[in-house]
Amino acid sequence: MFKRLAITVIGGLVLAGCVTGQVPKQAVKLNGDEIQNAYSGKSAYGKLADKNWNLSVPIVEYYAADTRVAYKENKLNLYGTWRVKDDLLCTRYFTANSDKEYCWEIYSLENKSLVVHPSGKDSGKVQAEFDIFKDGDVEKLIN
Repeated sequence: MFKRLAITVIGGLVLAGCVTGQVPKQAVKLNGDEIQNAYSGKSAYGKLADKNWNLSVPIVEYYAADTRVAYKENKLNLYGTWRVKDDLLCTRYFTANSDKEYCWEIYSLENKSLVVHPSGKDSGKVQAEFDIFKDGDVEKLIN
């Protein structure tokens, strides 16, 4: 576990002051070591933001210690790799349309991990929220 985020529960819907999808002022940005410690070898359960920035879409991701990553949203399954770069969590999912790497700022807030756009038109908006982290590949997303 890392100092700033007690990893107990992922994916809650309540974000005080986060109606617009913006990061609440009391959230603390994690550094690379904290991100690595929080995610490596863990299944993360949470909610993905919809087009109106409401955290409403249930998701689970598994971040294997060997840098493989798997994502599940309803019946959609994606596979790829992950890494920590410049205090950002970066994922690259291999699909028929793209294998582009996307990087995210990670904040902690009240036992939640907030995944945030670091730049562009959606800079500072919460893309996803994880509130439950479990050791290992609980959902058997990676064989």
